[in-house]
Amino acid sequence: MTSTTNLELPFIEGGQAQKHVTHNEALRRLDVVIQIAVQAAWLTTPPSVPATGDRYIVGVGATGAWSGRADDIAGWTDGAWEFLTPRAGWCAWSIEDDFLLVFDGTQWRDARHVSSSGAESIVQLGVNTTASSENRLSVRSNAVLFTDLHDADGGSGDIRLQLSRETSANATSVFFSNAFSGRAEFGLIGTDEFRLKVSADGASWIDALVFDPATGLATLPRAMAMNGVVSPAQITANQNDYAPADFANCAVLRLSSDAARDITGLAGALTVAMWRCSTPALST
Repeated sequence: MTSTTNLELPFIEGGQAQKHVTHNEALRRLDVVIQIAVQAAWLTTPPSVPATGDRYIVGVGATGAWSGRADDIAGWTDGAWEFLTPRAGWCAWSIEDDFLLVFDGTQWRDARHVSSSGAESIVQLGVNTTASSENRLSVRSNAVLFTDLHDADGGSGDIRLQLSRETSANATSVFFSNAFSGRAEFGLIGTDEFRLKVSADGASWIDALVFDPATGLATLPRAMAMNGVVSPAQITANQNDYAPADFANCAVLRLSSDAARDITGLAGALTVAMWRCSTPALST
């Protein structure tokens, strides 16, 4: 063996003359490949005035002194280009591109986009914070954006966030908190009914809205609080589909009439909590 296995550094042979030549060649190779930081990647034309020590990753179709050296690392040393052929796993920082490259055995790739079996199965991930065994994905940010993958990029243009639980006895929900003390939660919480729950202290919870999965009917376990008093102008004629302003949100409806009148339309979707009618009587 006349050179090392990985970097092909030349060995000094026993009894060799001019040993410094072999030694210096090994040092030059080390200077090029150790702590690789290239000026730029995938260039096809050698720079006209390179500085001593500059390194580049040669692009496909390179010309001139770089012809036929695609993916090699070209280093300018002692007034000439020296080339090193990368091996799988070599990494290089591209100063111009401001990202890390890794050689996968075939080509240089942006390390941010490198996929492997390990990267596809990360046990936990923290973004600007520390993940834990309970919160294996943790993000600390003022906003979080999820957007679709367009059809032109191989997607469908849709985006769905799916939350799946093991059984109907478990929960799949979205939880809202004040300083990590719960205040509201909606989702499938221990049943197949879709629920909206609220809490004043994070300990006691109240069902505010429940949807039956079989019928779609909504239930208001605590009823509905309506505020306000509506006092429309005096009724002076029979009314069909009567709907005074703000009627749907009022708790008290005050009606007055100049004579006995018939009114239709008050049934609506909501029931008024209280009627206050002046004489003469109104009929609906």
